[in-house]
Amino acid sequence: MQPEISVIMPVYNIEKYLPEAIESILNQTFENFELIILDDKSEDGTLSVAKKYADKDKRIRVIALEKRQKQGVGRNIGIENALGNYIMFLDGDDIAKNTFLEKMHETITRTGADIAMCKFQTLDDNNGKISDTHPFGQVNISPEMIKNGFTPKEIKQQIFTIPNIVWNKIYNKKYLTEKNIAFPAIITMCEDIIFGINATLRAEKLAYIDENLLYYRINRPNASSGGKDDTFFDVFTQYEILNENFKSMKIYDSVKKEFIMDAIYTMIFFLERIKPSFKKKFFNKMREVFQKYYDEEFSTPEKMEQFDCTTFFHLNRIRNNSYFKYSILNFFDKIIRFEPWIGGKSVVIFSKYEFWIDG
Repeated sequence: MQPEISVIMPVYNIEKYLPEAIESILNQTFENFELIILDDKSEDGTLSVAKKYADKDKRIRVIALEKRQKQGVGRNIGIENALGNYIMFLDGDDIAKNTFLEKMHETITRTGADIAMCKFQTLDDNNGKISDTHPFGQVNISPEMIKNGFTPKEIKQQIFTIPNIVWNKIYNKKYLTEKNIAFPAIITMCEDIIFGINATLRAEKLAYIDENLLYYRINRPNASSGGKDDTFFDVFTQYEILNENFKSMKIYDSVKKEFIMDAIYTMIFFLERIKPSFKKKFFNKMREVFQKYYDEEFSTPEKMEQFDCTTFFHLNRIRNNSYFKYSILNFFDKIIRFEPWIGGKSVVIFSKYEFWIDG
């Protein structure tokens, strides 16, 4: 019998967590699925664990990749091999509640959506604490939209705050195939964000389940999202690809404010967390990008008024200083910060308060 849902699970060196992830799928109330596990040349017992489960349950298929691939490549291979009408993704350390597949399938078929998404909770690997306060776990929509679905246009301004990850969604495979939506193969991290945004904006209809249906593990040692080495430089490619996608869809002008703000704060976030040996190089790349943003969107008072003063402060602090001076200023300005602005105004940030002043 053809499976209705294909669950794609790329794995790498995750032997400790994989059994719980697999069993959370095997224990689903919705049983007509296949689980495709793609092992990316694991160096521990991950592949053996996957094969052990596959021997016991014929709904599990294991694909051992012949050479180490980026995670996006593995997911693309999973899509190509999927037999289901609908596709879902799950990481090898996440845990699905037992009604995850059932409620996701019911929602996407009832609403006729191309994509349905749900809320989720985080599971802290350090202390076992469960939380539903993840910043990318909710969508701000009306009860009517939750009931009947909605269009990408209705949430376009939220595109960088909704959950653009892939493991809290179910996709109509026919939609992905017809729109030729795939994961970028040139980056190691952030590829799911690009896929998620691209798929969301190209859909005709979306659906949302206002319920936590899975646990997303955080603070796991050696997690792909926790790497602080030069893979963090993929963030620059991420925004280049998103920029090109928005322009090809002819929506860049309508989302550029959200796009630039998200880029600024994400790059600063990565700068604070990358290994010290990479900080200066990362900072210098940020200066180039921030200068480009300034020249295009911040260079006149009219353009600047689109943004809040804190955004301008951070952009200016990066583009106007060397890495050494930036580090010194950040050390001494924890109480009050002052930056000049075009048009005779300046930004002042005093502790947690911020405001513009006339010059």
